[in-house]
Amino acid sequence: MAVPRWLRASCAGSVAVLLLLLAPFPLLGPAAAHGGGSGAPVGEPCPGGAIGTAYSGTLSFEGGPLPVGDLDNVSIQYSYAYQTTVVNGTGQTVSVSCTTVVQTVLTGPDGAFSVTLTLPLNSCDRETGDCEVISGPFGPLSAGPTLAAPAGYGTVATVYASSIAIDFVADLASLTLDPVGPVAAYSPSGVETVSAQPLTGDGAGTPGTPQYDWSLTGTGWRFLGPLTGSAVNLTGAPGAGPGTLSVQARLTVGNTTFTAGPTNLSLEVVPTSLLAASENQSEIDAGEAVSVTLTAAGAPGYAYTAVALPGLGLSARPLACSSEPNGATSELVACSTNLTYPDPGVGTPEVVVTNGYSTASENLAPVTVNPPPALEVVPASPLAYAGQPASIRLAALPGTGTAPYRGACLDPGDGPVLCQMTAGPSWSFAPEYATAGTYVGAAWTWDARGVNSSLPVTVTVASPLALGSIAGASVPVPEGEPTSFSANLTGGFLPGRYWWNVSSAPGPVATGTVPNDGPLAVTWVATLPGSVFLSLTVVDAVGTSVERSVVVSVGAEPAQFVSAIQLPPADLVMAGTSIGVTWEAFDGAGTPALTFAPAALLSLTESDGSAPSIAWANASGAGPLPVVASGVFGIPSAAWVLGRLNLSVATVVAGPLTLRLASLGGLASPPPLTVYVGPDLTHLHLYDPEVVLPGDRTNRTLWHIEDEFGNPTTGTSVEVEFSTVGFSEDTVMPVLAEAGGTTGVWVNFSAPTSAGGTVEVRSPLSGVLLGPLQVPAATSGASGRTSWNPLVLGVPIGAAALGAAAVVARRRRAASRSDLSEEELQHFVEGRDRVIAAVEAAGVADLARIEAAWTGTAPPAELSDWVASLVADGTLGARTGPDGVARFCLAAPALGPAHIVLDEEALAEATRARDALVREPERERPEEPR
Repeated sequence: MAVPRWLRASCAGSVAVLLLLLAPFPLLGPAAAHGGGSGAPVGEPCPGGAIGTAYSGTLSFEGGPLPVGDLDNVSIQYSYAYQTTVVNGTGQTVSVSCTTVVQTVLTGPDGAFSVTLTLPLNSCDRETGDCEVISGPFGPLSAGPTLAAPAGYGTVATVYASSIAIDFVADLASLTLDPVGPVAAYSPSGVETVSAQPLTGDGAGTPGTPQYDWSLTGTGWRFLGPLTGSAVNLTGAPGAGPGTLSVQARLTVGNTTFTAGPTNLSLEVVPTSLLAASENQSEIDAGEAVSVTLTAAGAPGYAYTAVALPGLGLSARPLACSSEPNGATSELVACSTNLTYPDPGVGTPEVVVTNGYSTASENLAPVTVNPPPALEVVPASPLAYAGQPASIRLAALPGTGTAPYRGACLDPGDGPVLCQMTAGPSWSFAPEYATAGTYVGAAWTWDARGVNSSLPVTVTVASPLALGSIAGASVPVPEGEPTSFSANLTGGFLPGRYWWNVSSAPGPVATGTVPNDGPLAVTWVATLPGSVFLSLTVVDAVGTSVERSVVVSVGAEPAQFVSAIQLPPADLVMAGTSIGVTWEAFDGAGTPALTFAPAALLSLTESDGSAPSIAWANASGAGPLPVVASGVFGIPSAAWVLGRLNLSVATVVAGPLTLRLASLGGLASPPPLTVYVGPDLTHLHLYDPEVVLPGDRTNRTLWHIEDEFGNPTTGTSVEVEFSTVGFSEDTVMPVLAEAGGTTGVWVNFSAPTSAGGTVEVRSPLSGVLLGPLQVPAATSGASGRTSWNPLVLGVPIGAAALGAAAVVARRRRAASRSDLSEEELQHFVEGRDRVIAAVEAAGVADLARIEAAWTGTAPPAELSDWVASLVADGTLGARTGPDGVARFCLAAPALGPAHIVLDEEALAEATRARDALVREPERERPEEPR
């Protein structure tokens, strides 16, 4: 078999070259390694469609005179695939695989060849029963020479339905330019290179060397250098108009000449221009950065650089730039950087952008650079006392930072950080330190730019300046003899100064410097008898002063007795209210003993001699007194001020309270003092109602009443008000004593009209105690005294209600003297005499105190009648205290037997009041309480 000349010239028998030429056919698959045999199964069906098995092929040259013999004996390689399906004995498909087949064929003398696609035969395994069924062939069918085309040619292979065409195509089929155009934009004065690219028919570069004909038209355009090669250099002057570059190529192969072109390229000059340039801020603090950005446009294909000139003597700073196409003839350039100004002033920044041939620049707005924020602490080294607020002020220095400031914070070195979000320029803080010591913290502020300024803060904390009591002579000092006094100084910021002064000397007795803590002593000679005021004043380094004083008795006699000089009030004192009382010591001449100050005892007792369950006692200057025993309080000597003891006591138990002063350093105790404690009428409340006559329009209910401490409230009253549209009725109901020491009040109601309304119970001092309770209107045809639903008061009807019913189920009392029997009249006279005796013994007594005169037996039910008759005939005077309780006293001396004058109306009113206390049911028709 003859080998064509182009093939002999190409390979020269080299095996390496042959393997290299096989590389362009990757689709041949693994079968190529088996010399055209079958490849391994793919493991899946063939993806292509079924194709024919017979093809006729031709190999030809186009565009060049090559000998016909060069078409003979050219190796053509082709590939296709077949599918193998494995079916088991039951007809089920076991597997499907696709196999690629690679085969070769040689051309004839005229370049013709034929291809027959063959398939393996079907086969079955007798032992397993599996059968292989072959289908195909499957495409795509690919074909081509196994060796490369001759020099100057390219290969084009096309597979048709039943034929294969393989062409060797000659070079120089077309001509392109680099840049490809159709328009090239260049920077003014730029030196540009344009290259011609000759291509073969299949678009590959030609291996030949064509000749080129270049031409250039347009104002301001010219060539630089020779025009004989495939590339030329050209340039456009600034302001050049549109230009055109044209080139044509010629290539002779054998006796044939190929031409390509002319190919044209339109030319434009695009100068560099600044589209926008800006800075993000025009006022900053020194050391802060300004962000500068610019956008420029220019000819594409150049490397663009930019710099910023900050001003204020600072060196130029490059900008970071990026480019992107902006249409066919322009490139968009974006650049940015940060300019940092370390010193105050006004900068005038400028930006410059260039591509090496064309440059653009622009001035930006001036930048005002303020001094950075600066902070000071006032005072620079703060001082403070433990347990007391320190005074620390932060201030921004004038002319620093960018106003307005946003706030300031102080880390005091102990405790939480303190911040004030105000504009300043000064901020005050008052941290407090629990203990003395040195605390290191920090302070900082930030201005309108957010720039921070901070500095450390050291706070020195000392214990508060304190001066102990003056120790010295506790008894009168002798006249003309030296006496020493001293007081211990602690805390404060030292050194400081001290002064000893006495009221009898024109100037200080002693003065000096206090270097540190410790005692301060003085020796003083009294020159005149009497009471002398001795004082010690100390001032520390920061101006804080403390003072202690004592009254010194010179040649005076000791105390002989203690007497009360401020008595408790005669009127009732409300429970829980402070009661003031003062005792003072006197010498034998009745002169106040100013130095008398013994530890003593205060005892509080009730009427039965027991200690009150809850009581308080305080001394002026000494605070709450300690409890020594039940109802007994200890009085320290410090509670005496110039021989005087000011006490305040309080108890929550109503009744007489006796105050006794004892253990007075050998002196006799003064007489006891008695104060009468009444209930707290400003905080009354109702509880435990006993419903006697339930109903929604008529009701009789006994409510128990007490103050906030549980005290009964005998002697006061409440108002029961019925209100409806255009009508209101008030009834004053007295508070009555009940069994067990409690008190109660009747809340009685009978709707006076058929209209509905509300019922409300009020106290003059406590306000509303009950209600408003809704009273429904009377049903049609019913009288004004319809029943009142007991659910309105929320009180069940049961044993309590039945028991209470006995209160009103009694006989009606006569309202005149003629209705009294002789026996009743005698009982009436004796009762009045006993009331007079009880009031005379007490001086002033309320009803509860009069009832206490019946020792060993309960007070009679007629007691209120007797008291009312004595008030009516002028024997007793009556008044109501601020607590609403009535109190009685003798209006005139009771000479001889009481003269009985009956006031019929007063007696009737007293009888009705007594009826509320009587618990005896009578056979007569019961009278409704009102």
